[in-house]
Amino acid sequence: MATAAAAPASVAPSLAPKANDSRKAVVPVDASELEKHVLAVDDKSVDRAAIARILRGSRYRVTAVESATRALELLAMGLLPDVSMIITDYWMPRMTGYELLKRVKESAALRGIYVVIMSSKTIVIYTFSNKILR
Repeated sequence: MATAAAAPASVAPSLAPKANDSRKAVVPVDASELEKHVLAVDDKSVDRAAIARILRGSRYRVTAVESATRALELLAMGLLPDVSMIITDYWMPRMTGYELLKRVKESAALRGIYVVIMSSKTIVIYTFSNKILR
């Protein structure tokens, strides 16, 4: 009488294929492979800390800086080569989040980084079709 082979150690018992199951086993991925690096940019330390805490709780690596200028400096110096996303406040002194977005997208080396702009203030955004979004 044939018995099903034991599931490999890397496969959770409930995910192991059954003897008559033609589906492939789902192998969990090491959490470090899923970890992404996010650059959080906000002039308010409380907001930076909140963003970092939320993202780290979701297994992201986070670098938090106080200005768009500092973010660009670190990226340009190559000190953050593996950043996959920037989360930035819109309203900041000297350079807004939108200006940071423009600089990132103008750079051949940085344009692949996703940029999310957030704000606690209401801002009006005009789209190319001249519709107003709030």
